[in-house]
Amino acid sequence: MAALLLRLEEIGHTDDLGEAKVEARIAISQTERLANVVDDLLHRTRAGHADGGRSVSLDTVLSVLEQEWTPSFQAEGRSIEVSTERAMIVRASASAMSQVLNTLVENSLQHGGGTVYVTAQRSGPSALIQVSDDGDGISTELARSVFDRAVTTGQGTGLGLAVARERAEAFGGRLELDDPALARFSFYVSMAPSR
Repeated sequence: MAALLLRLEEIGHTDDLGEAKVEARIAISQTERLANVVDDLLHRTRAGHADGGRSVSLDTVLSVLEQEWTPSFQAEGRSIEVSTERAMIVRASASAMSQVLNTLVENSLQHGGGTVYVTAQRSGPSALIQVSDDGDGISTELARSVFDRAVTTGQGTGLGLAVARERAEAFGGRLELDDPALARFSFYVSMAPSR
């Protein structure tokens, strides 16, 4: 929602028709993703399990993530770098994956510094997606409670990371802070069986 609001604000402030069209396309994509999140939640409820038997290409999810967030980082004089091992299919829906990853990237944009790095690689039977940045890291004290509800260092609600972890666990994933000094979060998701 925050990224979508940012896009709409950009559209409202620009006189450049070309820039407005680019921002509008991205805003439409984000709105569709949010609609998919709602559909996914309804599907999970009806299907009786978190991923509804779905799988998604991690390449696709990360490509959309990079496209959606690059303008926001550029507006702050920062950048986002995404690198992934190719052809990884994970057991989750695109919207579930996006919800977790968007929370991590938005958190880095708001609380981190410098470049944000999103990397993905195989790790045994799982895909490992890591998000970190060049900022000052996370204090030891905050690191102990970073996934607790209502814990925030800024103006937010303190729900983002708690909800992201719950969402990851709902489809069998795992989200952890593995290096507070780098503000590096690791997100493990089961790979889909090869066909």
